[in-house]
Amino acid sequence: MNKVETKVLIHWDFKKSSALTGQQKELVAKKLSGKITKEGELTAYSQEERSQQANREKAIKTLNDILNRAITITPKRKKTAVPKKEKQRRLELKRKQSEKKQNRKKYNNI
Repeated sequence: MNKVETKVLIHWDFKKSSALTGQQKELVAKKLSGKITKEGELTAYSQEERSQQANREKAIKTLNDILNRAITITPKRKKTAVPKKEKQRRLELKRKQSEKKQNRKKYNNI
């Protein structure tokens, strides 16, 4: 049984923080709505390490990682058509597979 409580829970009120711009705050509120408490705080915790200091560092790193993923804007994927050569190759493979199976049927029904 663990006799010393080393768990660390970090609360950060991102809306009052000057580290984020208005647009970044909106992104965090939108993307991390499930991790934000009723008071409007972003939370992270750690309890894996044996020392409270190590857990504190790990929780801060976790909070930073979550925040960086939330404020990063990913470009939208451009839809592209499948190349003609690739379509032909795929259809050829399907045709060969079909022929293989058809040939098996002929020998089994004799």
